[in-house]
Amino acid sequence: MNEQQRQAYLDQINYGRIERVIAYKNVQFILEHQNDTLEQLSAYLQSCMEDIGHPPAPVEVIGADYIIYRFGAWQKAIRTFYGGKITNIKNPPHFKERKIVRDLYELAQGRMAEKNMAGTSGQEGQR
Repeated sequence: MNEQQRQAYLDQINYGRIERVIAYKNVQFILEHQNDTLEQLSAYLQSCMEDIGHPPAPVEVIGADYIIYRFGAWQKAIRTFYGGKITNIKNPPHFKERKIVRDLYELAQGRMAEKNMAGTSGQEGQR
């Protein structure tokens, strides 16, 4: 297996893990925010928008399904604090381009680099 194939394989594993982490975070969100008011959920969604840099599509926000459930519609939730265009809601970024995915991928890459450094240190001690 060449380096490019190896990296593609590792990326596939990392992105699968990221999908599971996001699913877990969505469940955690529901448990932690089940008693939040609509105003609190709206404030959370607004902070997500500020972090992402644009009005988010549901796939870009942890807890989006719960927010939709509570507000009745994603657009209704967004409109509680934002009156501009929300075109990206219908055309969300691809999975690998979403901020949450990029952030989790960078975290995974950092952990892998730490493991590699620890493994290298351990090998040097064994020589």
